[in-house]
Amino acid sequence: MTEFLLDEHQTWLPASEQLPDIPGGWRQQEITIADKRLQLTLPAVPDAFLEDRRVLEENRRDDYMPYWAYLWPASLKMAAFIYHQELNRSDRRTPVLEFGCGVGLVGLGVLAAGGEAIFSDYRAEPVQVAMINARNNGFDACRGLVHDWRDPSPLHCERIVACEVLYEQRHHQPIVDFLIQILTDTGVCWIGDPGREKSRSFVALATEKGLNVDVLNEKGERQTEFGHGAFQILQIGKRRPA
Repeated sequence: MTEFLLDEHQTWLPASEQLPDIPGGWRQQEITIADKRLQLTLPAVPDAFLEDRRVLEENRRDDYMPYWAYLWPASLKMAAFIYHQELNRSDRRTPVLEFGCGVGLVGLGVLAAGGEAIFSDYRAEPVQVAMINARNNGFDACRGLVHDWRDPSPLHCERIVACEVLYEQRHHQPIVDFLIQILTDTGVCWIGDPGREKSRSFVALATEKGLNVDVLNEKGERQTEFGHGAFQILQIGKRRPA
């Protein structure tokens, strides 16, 4: 597995068999990615987080919202897209970083195709359960990284994936800065999005800051424009000098 430099804002999370204690507990669900059936552990009652005292305190302190606890519908299509991307890649030893990993479904798409994944989130709980989901499905070519995209990072990555991370406009600038900093000159980032109107402004911002953004459909075909209300993938790379 490729090594990365870390600073005080980043921690490799050791593998654990113990699920963290969360409001509402956990449940099991079978998920199909392309032709692969996977068992997924995920929060049983995501809305229970919204009434938890600890979550409310964190929300007042840092505007925390437990979005990671929900299995967003777009992540199913994104996992299938990434699965096929990995199947078509000749060298799968370059790890794929999933940021904002939640329960790790998109990263599982990488692993199911024989690739290597790094599950990353700014909280330990989602990274823990993503690692457990990988192990429970027989995958061990993965690592867990607790990392906040709002902090400077010495990471450098060739392949990055994410899904449903553009729902709040205040996240757009930090994500653009994050990608400019860690994406290699020849690297690519794919962000799955259900066609939220706010995501259009992310595309405009990323383009303004010097990134190339192509809009793809779920088959990986380029689209002529951003589509409202339809699943799509934003393919992001660094603009090369003319």
